[in-house]
Amino acid sequence: MAAVILTACASPGVGTPAASPTLNLLASFPTSLDPAQDSGGAGMFLDSIYSGLERYNAEGDLVPDLAQQVTVSADRTVYTFVLRPHATFHNGDPVTAQDVVYSINRACDPAHGSPVAGDYLGDLQGVKERRTGQATSVGGVVALNPSTVQFTLTQPDNAFLAKLTFPITYVLDQRTVDSGGANWWQHPNGSGPYRLTEWQPQREATLERYPGYYGPAPRLAKVVLHDPTAIDDLSAAYTQGNLAMLPMPPTAQDMAAFLSPQANVPPAIRQAFHVYDLPSLQYLVLNRNAPPFDDVNVRRALNLAIDKGLLVTTALGGDGWPAGDILPPEFPGYERDLAAYPFNVTAAKAALAASRYAGTTPTVTLVSGERLANGQPGPMTSTLATMIQQNLGWHVSLTYLDDSAITADLMKQQAPGNVVLTGWQADYTDPSDFLDLLFHSGRSTNLASYNNPAVDRLLDQAEQTPDPHQSVALYRQAQAAIMRDAPIVPLFYERDFVLLDPHVTSLPLLPDGSFDLRDAAMG
Repeated sequence: MAAVILTACASPGVGTPAASPTLNLLASFPTSLDPAQDSGGAGMFLDSIYSGLERYNAEGDLVPDLAQQVTVSADRTVYTFVLRPHATFHNGDPVTAQDVVYSINRACDPAHGSPVAGDYLGDLQGVKERRTGQATSVGGVVALNPSTVQFTLTQPDNAFLAKLTFPITYVLDQRTVDSGGANWWQHPNGSGPYRLTEWQPQREATLERYPGYYGPAPRLAKVVLHDPTAIDDLSAAYTQGNLAMLPMPPTAQDMAAFLSPQANVPPAIRQAFHVYDLPSLQYLVLNRNAPPFDDVNVRRALNLAIDKGLLVTTALGGDGWPAGDILPPEFPGYERDLAAYPFNVTAAKAALAASRYAGTTPTVTLVSGERLANGQPGPMTSTLATMIQQNLGWHVSLTYLDDSAITADLMKQQAPGNVVLTGWQADYTDPSDFLDLLFHSGRSTNLASYNNPAVDRLLDQAEQTPDPHQSVALYRQAQAAIMRDAPIVPLFYERDFVLLDPHVTSLPLLPDGSFDLRDAAMG
């Protein structure tokens, strides 16, 4: 697609599609729109159709959503929410406290609830018992009256309100779920700013503004989401005004040519160019349960041997920020100049020489979901393999799996290779979203199967301490301890380069990497 885009850039008028009353965007289609089954990736659909007690606004602030008022007990374990009096489902029925209770219980139901409910709601009283079948309901969430719902935690959790922005907590209409069969979600009765009026799997979905929405009315009457695999020519769809956004090619030469001030790029294209920085981390999981990465010095050697700056510029065309650590920019605890393992081949070889595998030439299996249509490895995978071979002298064997299969294996603590390329997209802007969910031994989302009791204690303390500065300091200590153990190689924080229709005047990004359609606008 790179050649198509750059050829088009030389043509007058390209990149200024005609204005349209409907916003057309690309979106990867989820297999389900059931919020309880979401583990990330369906945010733009779910955030638009449903709503929860809390949300992030266009400025990135955590604000009440269905809740009109929130009170917290002195010991920070009891949260009482008063619902907005005019909040309704799309059929006009009021949203009640009992709907909240039903939705939380359903998400924690071991029969068909969320696979990650224990990770996000584990501090809520009764979740463990409900998920293990020892209880028929979650005791820690009760309806005090039709408009008031109360949550009781087993211990303080600084991120609890932020966790209520995650889709598994979204409020559902029980009658719609019970009467709609297995595919009830194809005709959902949500309470969000948009109604789903058309659903063509892996092709197209239409969202229309709900006139009874309790919040400020969305500025767009209609949004159509298109699966990119259903469009033959994305560049043509953009230039003809059938798409409001076009992803730019993440190829080093093309992006370097495009970004150069000397490039022959029409002003209209320059105006349409936008960069979205995503709170997400791409990283390598190192299998600590098998040679040679059962030796910490080998893990450190690989960290030192990867030139992340070169990886970003050569394989990604600048489509990312080199990651010196785990926490991404703009997150509490992020330190711009921190690099646990700066690129240093000499230090990498010294670490290798200090390991019990000194003098050996291991073969490592690099597992990746990045593969070109012609069967060749993608640019990131091939660059990583080359760096490992050249800087450490190892043999590298490449194995390809779908990203979903890689995540499923890692969540089962069954690493499919020595070195596994994966990633994590933020859900909410709290350090726990990366450090606790990815590295606490009690989380199913701990993709590296990392287990360090001292780190668990630091993470628990950081989650519970009432002083935000002390909490951040504890998270930084935990991050430093994790990186000393080197269970992963942080690679880069993601960026998206896009051409955006100049008629789109607002399209803010949420912490989960999806676009906030309730605040989107066209002029």
